[in-house]
Amino acid sequence: MNQHAYRYCRPKKLIVPLCLIVSCLVSMHVSAQSAERQPNFVVILADDLGYGDLGCCGAKDIATPHIDKMAREGAKFNVCYVAPVCSPTRASLMTGTHPTRVGIGGVLFPRNNHGLNPNEITLPELLKRQDYATAIIGKWHLGNQDMFQPLNHGFDYWYGTPASNSQGFDPKIKQYAEDCFWREGYTRESIRTMNEAPCPLVRNNIVIEVPADQTHFTQRYTRESAAQAAQRDPQAADESGAGKTTRYRDAL
Repeated sequence: MNQHAYRYCRPKKLIVPLCLIVSCLVSMHVSAQSAERQPNFVVILADDLGYGDLGCCGAKDIATPHIDKMAREGAKFNVCYVAPVCSPTRASLMTGTHPTRVGIGGVLFPRNNHGLNPNEITLPELLKRQDYATAIIGKWHLGNQDMFQPLNHGFDYWYGTPASNSQGFDPKIKQYAEDCFWREGYTRESIRTMNEAPCPLVRNNIVIEVPADQTHFTQRYTRESAAQAAQRDPQAADESGAGKTTRYRDAL
């Protein structure tokens, strides 16, 4: 491990469990013996979504009826403090603390050798102590090396991209599936001679497609989320129809 990997991190500080992470976090309670079922929940973090892009926030040129319905029926917060860029936002949501305290002061790039310290206490880890199963579907962006990836931060399952869809990755530090799908002329041999390769698709730290076919992200992520929900809590998935998703709701 590079000696600078943890240079800004202060591990083992308890977090305030305020909220969660990422493109799509699915947390499923799996204790069949529990007398009282704990709630299942999904937290969605959208990159590059402007405040005025939603109907519930005043948008007139974009239709978001399903999100608007959630806003009407739930709680809508209009005053808050956020980081304006990717990695710090995720660090705060994961740990409930200021991103600079955990060493994520700006956007992480493929050349960076630090990330969210595995010794930080994260909300998924706290959920697992309450018998939840956790999964993350989508973008991570909290460190490039495997030690910083979701499976070392309380997630049971991960399907998505290591960083932004516009960012590449260091192909020398990744593992590749035997049936990895190679696109656009890339091969298992050629990619290892490169310093940076285009955005990959990853399942549980293993690269399964290079470059990721981004035209199918919405469909893939939706189906993967529904499949995880059905697998981890069949009763809840059946009640919500999560396993029967046929359309993709609001499109921005």
